[in-house]
Amino acid sequence: MLLNEKEISEFFPDPIGVGEKERELSELNKKKYYESQKFNYTWAWLILLVTSLLTAGGIGFGMNKKILQGEEYGTIPLGDIALILLFSGLIVFHLAFLVFLIFSRLTFTIDAIGIEFRFFPFQQTYQKLTWDMIYQYNLREYSAESEYGGYGVRYGRKGYAYTVKGKFGLQIVLKNGKEILLGTQQAAKLNLFLESMRKELSSTTYFIQSVLEKKI
Repeated sequence: MLLNEKEISEFFPDPIGVGEKERELSELNKKKYYESQKFNYTWAWLILLVTSLLTAGGIGFGMNKKILQGEEYGTIPLGDIALILLFSGLIVFHLAFLVFLIFSRLTFTIDAIGIEFRFFPFQQTYQKLTWDMIYQYNLREYSAESEYGGYGVRYGRKGYAYTVKGKFGLQIVLKNGKEILLGTQQAAKLNLFLESMRKELSSTTYFIQSVLEKKI
């Protein structure tokens, strides 16, 4: 836990003695890592484009044959309403898939308080993990297919995974035994930030503990 301004004043009545450390605590509280990822697969867009064109073509041809010309369409004749509902369902499916590709996003932040993450639209609010909830964390290489059965929000033998693509992620082990993997597309940058945070948090924790021991 970091000391706030009131606690610092209480432990150290003389501001001159703690000015430097107070500034360090303030700077640590300002540090934040932010990453946002989304599905950006070329093959997914191609599949969506091809299937959308085929669906649109089928709808146009079927409506023309069945409704305008009064002829049966397909090997299993359907009523006008059933045909309209079928093609409407296909359109809704493609639109839903399009919206999913555009708006789905994995976002997480790391700061002096802890880690927050959300995989929209599966999670409407951010899940918050404070440092006192976390037992350990580390960057690691993972296999989405063999460990979790693919990308997205998944559950495997190592707990939940929130991934979009790639093979590197932040593995988090909570004190209650649960494990969470957050995929990252900036492994090198994240690693540097975590190393910096780890050193500064350790230094701050030692500082606070020594202060409390002296006061006790």
